[in-house]
Amino acid sequence: MNIVFVTEKEICAEQGGTEHATHTLSASFAKDGNKCYSLFVKPKDEQMTATFFHGKEQLNTTGDIALQVDNFLKSNAIDFVIINLVTAKYRTLLQPVVYATAQKNGAKVITCYHMMPGYETICGRWSHILFRLTHNYETKQAVTDAVMHLMPVRTREWLISKKYRTCIENTDKLVLLSEKYFEPFLRISGVGNDERYRQKLACIENSLSFDGFATDDDIEGKGKTALIVARLDEKSKNISDALKIWKTVESNDRLNDWHLDIAGDGPDMAYYKHLSKNLGLQRCRLLGRKSNPQELYKNAAVFVMTSVTEGFPLTLTESQQFGCVLVVFNSFGSAEDIVKDGESGLIIKKDDNKKYAEALMALMADDSKRKSMARRAVENSRTLVQDCIMKKWYSMMESMKN
Repeated sequence: MNIVFVTEKEICAEQGGTEHATHTLSASFAKDGNKCYSLFVKPKDEQMTATFFHGKEQLNTTGDIALQVDNFLKSNAIDFVIINLVTAKYRTLLQPVVYATAQKNGAKVITCYHMMPGYETICGRWSHILFRLTHNYETKQAVTDAVMHLMPVRTREWLISKKYRTCIENTDKLVLLSEKYFEPFLRISGVGNDERYRQKLACIENSLSFDGFATDDDIEGKGKTALIVARLDEKSKNISDALKIWKTVESNDRLNDWHLDIAGDGPDMAYYKHLSKNLGLQRCRLLGRKSNPQELYKNAAVFVMTSVTEGFPLTLTESQQFGCVLVVFNSFGSAEDIVKDGESGLIIKKDDNKKYAEALMALMADDSKRKSMARRAVENSRTLVQDCIMKKWYSMMESMKN
């Protein structure tokens, strides 16, 4: 098959979750002997870009997009177009044109939606909004969040409904990361129970990022480290709750040999340094961005996530692969798909910091239980190896052929 990926940024493994997942998927298709191509808006440094594409082209969004796409599809005899756009701006600008042009050329269009439907309606906390405003960074977003706070959730969903409708109308298949995201997507897009749109929905998870799995010896050799790997963006990642929970952990004398590592960078690094200092944390390290977190996963015994929204977070599947026991809030649908509560990790009711701290401390204090759960986590992650995920892709694509 000849497959073209349409993205905002040139495909590169060293970017965020969506970009990394796109790189992994396109590399898997190429490895299987398919010819993969790339259409993108923004180029990256040549040393960072993927090298397995048969051809790639930067789209000129101020020119005739339909003509550019048409020429590319024809000259490369494209069978499938996979759209992995993120922002509303480019989805509105590009997706209808790409879909119409693909239909004209007999190519099928698959659109991937990498987030939890409705994530845009989350406003964050007032304390965080005020910190951004008083410290003069991300002020435009802070003002937008403040205004959104004053709106009912239904109004917020109405404001984003056009983007969701564009997404589901201009595609042959819409791939979501969890079946639990089907109903929210249909509701927000305003298509209701129309069977034409429901038939377009498919669920395919992100595959694992790395080869290999933690062994029993690896699990036995882990340090007493809790780990967070995330973009430091409070509105979605909610790391302030993790810091507050860790304050409770540090007050427990039985756990004074444990520490928390936070790997990542982002707009709220200063906010977390400020909060960590105010809380008086002694065993919490902000490590900054790590291009390769594998060594962190190998050393960590517990992976902490307090996000208020996620799609199908790669950091959870990656850390499971390396034998970390997951502790997460039930704030996003795919949490229950990834974490087997009480077996490979713990799922805590959203916003219940007290319960989260208690569960985390009990896990840290019980070496035997923690190591048993770590082994389950490794086994659980095996269902997401690339071969399993690619079978789902090929099955879906075969069903789409005329």
